[in-house]
Amino acid sequence: MSRRPVLVYSAIIGDYDAPPSVSDASPDVEFILVSDKAPRESPWKPVLIHRYWQDNKLTSGYVKTHPHLFAPPDAISVWVDGNLDEIRIDSDRIRELAGSSPIATLPHLDRQTVKEEAREVTERELDDGWRVQRHMEKLESLGFRDELTLSVTCLVIRDLADPRMRLFNQRWWQSILHGSRRDQLGFDAASWATGIDIHHLDADWREPNDWFIRGKHSGPQGRLAKSAARDRNGVSRRFNLVGLPEAHPEPAYCEEEWTARDLKVIHALNAVVEQAGEPLEGSYCHMHGAGTGPLTPPDPRRSWKREFLRRAVCGVRAYLEIGFAAGHSAAIALLENPELRLQVVDLADHKYSKPCAELLAARFPGRIEFRWGDSKSILRRIRGWKAKDFDLVHIVGGHAEDVFQHDLSWWLSTSKPGNKLLVDDAYVGHMRGRLEAESVAARIRETHPGLPSSGENRLFVRT
Repeated sequence: MSRRPVLVYSAIIGDYDAPPSVSDASPDVEFILVSDKAPRESPWKPVLIHRYWQDNKLTSGYVKTHPHLFAPPDAISVWVDGNLDEIRIDSDRIRELAGSSPIATLPHLDRQTVKEEAREVTERELDDGWRVQRHMEKLESLGFRDELTLSVTCLVIRDLADPRMRLFNQRWWQSILHGSRRDQLGFDAASWATGIDIHHLDADWREPNDWFIRGKHSGPQGRLAKSAARDRNGVSRRFNLVGLPEAHPEPAYCEEEWTARDLKVIHALNAVVEQAGEPLEGSYCHMHGAGTGPLTPPDPRRSWKREFLRRAVCGVRAYLEIGFAAGHSAAIALLENPELRLQVVDLADHKYSKPCAELLAARFPGRIEFRWGDSKSILRRIRGWKAKDFDLVHIVGGHAEDVFQHDLSWWLSTSKPGNKLLVDDAYVGHMRGRLEAESVAARIRETHPGLPSSGENRLFVRT
């Protein structure tokens, strides 16, 4: 029998639960607890995240449907709800189950169909009735025949090595985000849509069984629609923007295709930042001051911004980044475009900057060079450096007014028509004002790489 890794994970957002207790587990099982507070309680390894959405249940649902952000690509993931206790995990049993079916969970027993569950959700006000109705109408329009045995998703075993699993998880998540926040209304439909048969365990989730004992949620009734999700304008479906600057545009969400290789690089950068012990400067992967660790996933609130960058670097060979910090944007560019060669100018005023640079230089040998110092002196001092020599210049850091004015003036004075400039945090008042003035003067023209800007980063071409 293959000794594939088994990872058990759960999420606690907004003090809704205490860490689930584990009464028995094979020694080769890893336990991950994802939380906005990341409590430390054995055997759980804490992973700190922010509350991504205004509705805490959406953040929990995001974690639940994205196990590949935390687990190795060949792992078998085991999701457990926060109100389960005395959890028993036999890794050999898990591997045996995964060998016969890529998904295993428990049958609902109280109800048999998604339609019955939808009625219960509406009556108990666990989601808005209009939203549940719209969700059910969409399933019907897609041809979903409600003939599968209804599943209960308090414990879900998934074989992440199955090539269909990413699509299953994506379908499940999209039904939570755009359909009903109650994940049980989308689970069986995702199985039907992807052709993955669900194995139902021979256990009664309502009673103590040989997997767990089900308890009550310890937090307030934050799962009720009347307190979190009742609005036709979708306010509760919006991101949680606490802590962002007042002028920051509202981020948009983009479903990303993170590969195991990509995540390995991002996780490695995060580990360097954690080891440096200095708060993280805002980046393409994390909000300003975010706590990071080796398994901290890229923040979905920056997903659209990241996708905009990925598209902007397509076809680019010579690329200059002014500003580096922990190197998240540099890593995304290098991962996206294997032909890209990167030059970096940065002050290196963070403890983690040079160690992160060394990490990327080792991961991408011969593709990245660093110049440490003030861009106001470096850009004009280096012989032969002109903006026209770069297919794309990306102003990532240096948002102080005098620094930005200098960097933009250097680009304007040494570029040629057709050269492109990507500006991060382009919503900042003095930066936005200068960019608008140059646009009115017809020296630059805003463009997009096949994706409209959310306003966080903007792309311009020299006219």
